[in-house]
Amino acid sequence: MIGIIGGLGPLAGIDIVRKIIEETNAQNDQGHLPVLLSSQPNKIPNRVDYL
Repeated sequence: MIGIIGGLGPLAGIDIVRKIIEETNAQNDQGHLPVLLSSQPNKIPNRVDYL
């Protein structure tokens, strides 16, 4: 199982999962790696407020 903790924007986590899927040499659905994505962008401070 690959665990990914997101938070730098919702699409950042999805992008890495997509890359893992595309680079996996699988012959069928069952051949892919199990991936768990936890995307929690609400847990990081607002970058705009910082600037």
